[in-house]
Amino acid sequence: MNTPIRAIITGTTGMVGEGVMHQCLQHPDVEAVLIINRKPSGYSHPKLKEIVHANFFDLSAIEDQLSGYNACYFCLGISSIGISKEDYYKTTYTLTINVAQTLVKQNPT
Repeated sequence: MNTPIRAIITGTTGMVGEGVMHQCLQHPDVEAVLIINRKPSGYSHPKLKEIVHANFFDLSAIEDQLSGYNACYFCLGISSIGISKEDYYKTTYTLTINVAQTLVKQNPT
């Protein structure tokens, strides 16, 4: 038997993240889905738990709720249109690495 998937998904208020969330909720191998968004998603499902958290650069307030997961779909992102190269890098790389490091610390296996 395969290990049940317990997934964290960010960015489910966007098109890609929402699609990933729906696929996870429908898949029989996924037993739990934690979504982390900057604003409420409005979704409800027996497998679903949601955390609304504005600052992805500082996850310390929710860090204790991020353990017990074995997959992450990081779908948070922005368009490069109209922003500086530095701001785009900060959001698409620095933010992603910060979340990844926090999740690895909470889920070392």
